[in-house]
Amino acid sequence: MSEQTVRIQIYTDPDPEDPRQFDDTSVMVCAHRRYTLGDKDAERPPKDAAIAWPIYMYDHSGLTISHSPFSCPWDSGQLGEHYITQEAFETAFAGDRERAEAYMRRELELYDAYIRGDVWEMCVTLADADEMFVQGSGRSLEDTGFLECVAPEHHVALREAWDNRFERRSQEKWLTGTA
Repeated sequence: MSEQTVRIQIYTDPDPEDPRQFDDTSVMVCAHRRYTLGDKDAERPPKDAAIAWPIYMYDHSGLTISHSPFSCPWDSGQLGEHYITQEAFETAFAGDRERAEAYMRRELELYDAYIRGDVWEMCVTLADADEMFVQGSGRSLEDTGFLECVAPEHHVALREAWDNRFERRSQEKWLTGTA
């Protein structure tokens, strides 16, 4: 492998796609007087839903959601329900409850990141002008999946770009290394 100059940029995704528009495995039904959240035209879970969990929201200088209640009684409460029908449970998970529950937890984490505006884009540019764009979400670099997209020798520069992602001048990290 040859030495190449690499530029890594990390920035907030200015127009992230709603992750709920791509999923039909589970359903998020939400009701709030000021916000439109969850799946469009979703209905309450059927009595025979394979898994049904509550969704709670905390609304204070921003929104966040969880399957567990928040401690603040003034700015939080139950927003709706997140469920998998019996049919989807059998079809998508072959009746594996552990897999289905892990899927639901990750799905809510992704939707929560979307609601919080915690969706990031990474652009890696090689000296020969090849570019790679990757979208990730989460509160930590590990959550985004970016580390898996960049060669290990560029992880230090990637971590620096992540740590400085809010500073306009520091968003770009140049380094020389093996691509």
